[in-house]
Amino acid sequence: MSLRDELCGIVPDEMLDEAPSHYSLVGDVAIISIPPTLEGQKKTIGEAIISRHKNVKTVLNKISKLEGERRVASFEVLAGGSTVTCHREFGFTYSLDVARVFFNPRLGRERMRVTSKARAGERAIVPFAGVGPLRHPHRRRRRQGPGP
Repeated sequence: MSLRDELCGIVPDEMLDEAPSHYSLVGDVAIISIPPTLEGQKKTIGEAIISRHKNVKTVLNKISKLEGERRVASFEVLAGGSTVTCHREFGFTYSLDVARVFFNPRLGRERMRVTSKARAGERAIVPFAGVGPLRHPHRRRRRQGPGP
């Protein structure tokens, strides 16, 4: 079921087509992009996500594109409170503040694909490592060598 389907009866029917159809999840923080036409509905949408998804503790509305030297977007809290979370991915746990660092959970498979190429003893330089989603799997991989 899409987020838009879940918002039936919460967002007025005439505005439902403008509602986001999905959100990104980083740990227990949901990140959505609500269009300006739904300005009056955004808090309701945030509360609806938290009430329907028990694993979500905070809902953020992305209000800018990635910008600045650190390539971080600006967010507003719609529901919940803390932007600090623990994200688990392929056996690794990353503690991060989504409002202060760049992290894209959709790149998880790509990170594992890249680190799967590491060989035992091999070293790698990871510029712009951020929270280390390439560094930690690579370190484990270089100790073990490539898998089957």
